[in-house]
Amino acid sequence: MAIIYSKEYIINERTVEIRSAIPSDAAQLIELNKKLAVETKYMVRELHEIDIDITNQENRIKDLNDHENGLLLVASVDGAIVGQLGILPEKFERMKHMAGFVIGIEKAYWGYGIAKLLMDEVTSWFRLSTLKRIELNVIEDNVRGIALYKKYGFQIEGKKIKDHHIGDGIYLNTLLMGKLLDE
Repeated sequence: MAIIYSKEYIINERTVEIRSAIPSDAAQLIELNKKLAVETKYMVRELHEIDIDITNQENRIKDLNDHENGLLLVASVDGAIVGQLGILPEKFERMKHMAGFVIGIEKAYWGYGIAKLLMDEVTSWFRLSTLKRIELNVIEDNVRGIALYKKYGFQIEGKKIKDHHIGDGIYLNTLLMGKLLDE
């Protein structure tokens, strides 16, 4: 069971809390995902594709909290959720040693160091998990994201060409990044 208890930081005279998501966060997480879909081209889903209801989101949170290799962290500023980091475990036997990684921060809070706080927390948690590998996809022009992931030991392992369509005939490339946790 992966539960990270509340840790508070003061950044720019604001209280930033990092903790595991709880079911009562469901509505705020849905709204955050909708906001991220509109604010940045780096997320996978468009606004109309975020169609999860509160009950299903609550169940997702519970499932990740109950899974030995799953985790959903939230970052809140003055009580409002502005960021999230998810470790999404694989379900197939041959891949259970791996998990996917997703992170999103509300654009108004870019530069606050919230992604770093989430990365610090999940890095500590990795040592307690049974995971051997973590992987993520990142849009090639997300320079700040790539630099952050490299700082935490992720390596570029491949590239998908024109796989991310952002409209108006514009396609972006995605980098595949991974990190081995037992090295």
